[in-house]
Amino acid sequence: MNRNIPERSLSPPPEKGVSTHDHEWEPEGESPYIEDGAAIFVEYCTYAVTKSVDMGLRGTEEFAVGPECDESRQYRFEIAWVEEIRPDEPNITYLASEFDRFPRIKEGILIDIELKGDITNIDPDPDYGTVTVEYDNWRAKYKADPKPQVDPHPR
Repeated sequence: MNRNIPERSLSPPPEKGVSTHDHEWEPEGESPYIEDGAAIFVEYCTYAVTKSVDMGLRGTEEFAVGPECDESRQYRFEIAWVEEIRPDEPNITYLASEFDRFPRIKEGILIDIELKGDITNIDPDPDYGTVTVEYDNWRAKYKADPKPQVDPHPR
């Protein structure tokens, strides 16, 4: 028995929402947000189709003539360490992987840093950037992780 089976195209269907422009990312509000052991960046694309109009003696101006892009992206830097700054003695650094051994750091100090601290340094590179936050005599460093640790016990 020979059935006529229609040939199927081997090319994948076109992706929905494929960008037709290079995104022009701008940070949203007071990005990054510092919370839950992370520095979270939120960015929106500000691209819009424009047309250049000759304004005579005033030169040319760009006017939006098409839809604006509504794409956004979010990425986060995880806490890497917290450092106690001691003026007359060496500083003490607590690695994030050791926070369970130091509940005071995890429960109290980190919360104070996140709620009351000032961001003193931002490198927003999504792959290798850092954010530093300081409060009182404490400093916290949040880092992008180009090679995230794999959970040895996946669920």
